[in-house]
Amino acid sequence: MKFGLRIQKTILAIFLCFMIDIFREGMPFYSIIAATLCMQKDPKMGFEQGLRRAAGTLVGGAFGLLTIWVFQALSIEYKTLPYVIIVALMAAPIINVNLLIGLPETAGFSCVVYYSVVVGHIMDVSPLLFVANRMLDTLIGIAVAIVVNKVIPKRDEESPLVT
Repeated sequence: MKFGLRIQKTILAIFLCFMIDIFREGMPFYSIIAATLCMQKDPKMGFEQGLRRAAGTLVGGAFGLLTIWVFQALSIEYKTLPYVIIVALMAAPIINVNLLIGLPETAGFSCVVYYSVVVGHIMDVSPLLFVANRMLDTLIGIAVAIVVNKVIPKRDEESPLVT
C-alpha cells in the first residue's frame, strides 16, 4: 500500500475539514469531497483545481437555488414527473453556461453541485440557507486543500514539515 505525500496531504485536509466543521456544527461531507478533489501534487496545480471547483460551485449553486425557488413557486413536488424532467433537462443550461464563460472543465463540478442541491435539498426550510451552506462547505474544502498544498510542498522543494 502506498502512503505518499499526496495521500498524506489528503488525510490532513480531511482531518482539517472535520475540525472546521465541528466548530460550524454541520456535516463535513461536501468540504471533504472538495478537499479530496482539489488535492494535487503541487501547490500551483492545487490552486488551479481549487479555482475551477469554486467557479463550478458558484454556477451549480446558483442554478440549484433558482430551480428550488421555481419548484416552490409552482408547487412542483420531489420525484414527480415534472420534477424529474426539469432536473434532468437542467444539465444542458448548466453545461452551456460553463462553456459560455470559457470554463468547460468546470461543467462537471457545476452539475455535481446542482444535483446535490436539488436532489439533496428535499425538505429544507430555507433553500437560500441550505444552498449557502452547501456552497460554503465546498469553499472550505477548497481553501483547506490549497493551504495544505501550499504548506506541504512537493518533496523536492524545501519545507520544514517534510524531511
